[in-house]
Amino acid sequence: MKNNVQRVLWPLLCSLVLLFGAVVAISAEEPAPARESVRVRINTEFLEDESLLQGVYVWRYNVALTNRTNSELVLTGRRWLFFDERARLHVAEDDWLEGEEPRIPPARTFRYTTLAELETPTGTMTGSFFFLTKDGEQLEVEIEALELAVPEDSDFYGANPF
Repeated sequence: MKNNVQRVLWPLLCSLVLLFGAVVAISAEEPAPARESVRVRINTEFLEDESLLQGVYVWRYNVALTNRTNSELVLTGRRWLFFDERARLHVAEDDWLEGEEPRIPPARTFRYTTLAELETPTGTMTGSFFFLTKDGEQLEVEIEALELAVPEDSDFYGANPF
C-alpha cells in the first residue's frame, strides 16, 4: 500500500512543484544546516545529436557541489528521481562513481558531468546527495526540482523525431 501511494504521490508532487515553481520540503526531519552546508549548482543542456543516436531524449547535466563547512566532507552517494511528462518515475541511485567517494575540502568545489535520458521531451529531476562529516554524521542535501525540456530553437521542439 505504501509503495502504491508513493508511486502515485511522487509524480503529482513533482508536477505541482514544476507547475507552481515552488520548492516543496519533502522531509521535515532534515535540519536546516544540511541545506546550508553544501551549495548545489546544476546546469542542464539538451543533446540533440546524442538523442538522435539513442532514440530517446538526452540531457547532459553538470553538477557543482561546494563545501561551505569548516571541515572536509566525503560524498558517499546520490539519488536522482527523474519524472517524464507522463509521470513515469526513473530512479538513479548509487554509492558513487565507480566506488570512489570524493573528498571535498572546506570552500572547495567538486564537479561532475553525466547524462539523463527520458522517453518524452519534457520532465523533471530532483533528488539528494549524501555526505559524511569528519564526526561521522550522515548529511543529506536535497536538490530542488529542475525542469528538463527540449529548447524551442531545437529541431526536436514540437516534433517526435523517433
